[in-house]
Amino acid sequence: MTLATAYRNKIDALWLDFHSGGITNPITVIEQISYLMFARLLDITESRNEKRAGRLKKDFKRLFPEDKQHIRWSHFRNEGGDRMLTIVRDEFFPFMRTNLQQHPLGRYLKDANCLIPPGNLPSSSSGRTGKCFTVPADEIRTNKYDLSLTRYKVTQHEESTYEPPKTLLKRMNKLGQEVLKDIADLEGMLK
Repeated sequence: MTLATAYRNKIDALWLDFHSGGITNPITVIEQISYLMFARLLDITESRNEKRAGRLKKDFKRLFPEDKQHIRWSHFRNEGGDRMLTIVRDEFFPFMRTNLQQHPLGRYLKDANCLIPPGNLPSSSSGRTGKCFTVPADEIRTNKYDLSLTRYKVTQHEESTYEPPKTLLKRMNKLGQEVLKDIADLEGMLK
């Protein structure tokens, strides 16, 4: 098995975890995995800056303030499934939406939401998640990974459309009037 195949299998296993947890829309799964990958990359950047500042004995501007160190990937990835989900959903995502606006990708994060339902990111997934995102960046660039396209071809996606509540209420009122008219006609026949 080649290294690329091994990483592909890890991502596929993570994909199945999301799918079995109730997230079946391929775009949503890709989005959620991308947010987790971004969390890891932010942590890698912060660790690199910490080491550089330590070597040079200089201060640096932290991405994560001292009171938010627990929302770094290297910290929350070791938590159990529910605790990890609570940190990611209730602390990391709001932090990402509000505090990373100066980041080059900040404008894309302002609407970021964690859509993973409670209980659907078990500890085994967090371990699997950690292993999936240890692919070296150079290898990603070299192999030009685009797992989303291959996965998207395999999974069927049905587009759902929803009508606004006002339209539904109008239809219900119209249907109710028709039912009342039919009842009145039936009562007229019985007389």
